Amino acid sequence: MLELEYFIAFFSLIFISCIVWLHFRSGMDADMPSIPGESKSRQSGARSPRRSNPRKSKLKRVSANRSRSPTLIQRGKDCCSTVKDKSHTAKRNNIEGDDQIAMMDVDETVQDQMEEDENDDQGHALVEMDSKKMKKGNEHESQRWKTVPSTSSAKVSSASPPKDFSHPVYKKMSLKNGLINRMCTLELQRNLQELNLNNQGSANVLKGRLKNHYKKEALAEAGLSSEVPVHFDYLCVIDVEATCMEINPIDYIHEIIEFPVVLVNTRTRQIEDTFEAFCKPVINPKLSKFCQQLTHISQSMVDKAEEFPVVLQHTERWMKSKGLGSKHSFAIATDCSLDMDLYLQLQCKVSEISYPKYAREWINISKVFANVYKTKRVPLRTMLDNIGLAFAGQPHRGIDDARNIARVAMQLLEDGAELKLNEKLTPT
Repeated sequence: MLELEYFIAFFSLIFISCIVWLHFRSGMDADMPSIPGESKSRQSGARSPRRSNPRKSKLKRVSANRSRSPTLIQRGKDCCSTVKDKSHTAKRNNIEGDDQIAMMDVDETVQDQMEEDENDDQGHALVEMDSKKMKKGNEHESQRWKTVPSTSSAKVSSASPPKDFSHPVYKKMSLKNGLINRMCTLELQRNLQELNLNNQGSANVLKGRLKNHYKKEALAEAGLSSEVPVHFDYLCVIDVEATCMEINPIDYIHEIIEFPVVLVNTRTRQIEDTFEAFCKPVINPKLSKFCQQLTHISQSMVDKAEEFPVVLQHTERWMKSKGLGSKHSFAIATDCSLDMDLYLQLQCKVSEISYPKYAREWINISKVFANVYKTKRVPLRTMLDNIGLAFAGQPHRGIDDARNIARVAMQLLEDGAELKLNEKLTPT
């Protein structure tokens, strides 16, 4: 009986506590200010906007967008299938025999010719746009030089119809190129010696030389033209030397101190004449010790020289005496773009004279070298080493550098390279 009384008293205490808590809670709700629309949302059982989960709402929006557009999963499957197809193709190519490797070998002859045709079309469009700009900018310039109409293929877009590469001779050439690519240096030298061709040079040079020989031979047998177009009668190879310091300040102005020209006959592939003149700098008249040691040009040489505008007039007079621009077509040739695009352009601004029109476009020999022999762009010394020649003269002396560039150009012509304009002045 006593236990029952304790049990009733315990539950009574709990009941009273609940009544007191509910009374206290209702009093707090009455004291709090009411929010418009809150009572209605509570009555309807909706969640308060302040307590909504932004993460869940974002997920809902994403799922709704995915239901209306193609799924990303499908796109991923498409990409994966493409990669798998490519990997399977590569595996099939890797398990072919030697004969199939020769067939799969890149037809470098066809590829080069197609790239050249495409470059010609692009070059024609760029040259046309550039020529329109030049005409507007040069309306008030003095007409001091007259050139022959250029025969460059970059300026003649409708020169020849597209070639038919479906001819069987191109498949034959592709197979031959594949065999040549697998030859070692000794095999290449032996084959060139049997053909009475120059067998000196690096492996890439020897391969390019041998491929060019068989290309001409195959095209001749098929009754197709194998002659490489010669766009210019002469090349004027230029390699200028300019003032410099061991560490040039950021605002240092280079001035030309040597202006040489080597004249190369593209038909005979011989050097016909040379022109050399020193120039007196104006902004930095005193040569640094580093510059004198590098170029082997002394202070007395430039002190006795004339300033650049007069030297340029002498150069153009010499070029006219050779019939350049009247009887013969010609092009400027260098081993990089700095000579024309930096040093000559900067010097013309310093001397306050107009840039020579005949030098707005030129042939970069190092670009031609890399395209013909399938190598990277390399400096003059490396080009000479690759064709089996030693540097002749004093490095960093303008006239000697120009002569060695001319030697590289003559070897390129001998190996069947097409020398055409491939760089032009960058407007500044």
